[in-house]
Amino acid sequence: MNVDFVIRSLRTATWVTIIFAPCIAMHSMLWAAGFMFASLWSVGNVWAIARLTTMLLTPDLDSGALTKALPWIFIKFPVLYGAGILVVIYSGFPASSMLTGFHVIFVVFVLKAVALSMGWGKTPADSNVSPVETEGA
Repeated sequence: MNVDFVIRSLRTATWVTIIFAPCIAMHSMLWAAGFMFASLWSVGNVWAIARLTTMLLTPDLDSGALTKALPWIFIKFPVLYGAGILVVIYSGFPASSMLTGFHVIFVVFVLKAVALSMGWGKTPADSNVSPVETEGA
């Protein structure tokens, strides 16, 4: 799984949330708000993890990589998790809406991985062969 796959999945999960939240709001506005918060929180969490791993595990790791990663560590853990805990405790969102929203990103990851394994949605950037090499063969 490369970073491009993660970024595309995050974008897809955000769009799925934006599309489904108004539909859920027809049933219950509180349920839709809980779903939307949890889904966007999960997208932000995965994005922060991807950003941290990209910073810390790059091949040309310089001595300042940890210094660059420290602000992201302080954003991810206290701010992101603190906001999540406060919303869970004080918001009154139904637990089922938050659990459903939290898992949107994982459903998108699984469906995108299955589609890529079946050969759907592959671009020349996904393969090891450049398009120039395949045209001349």
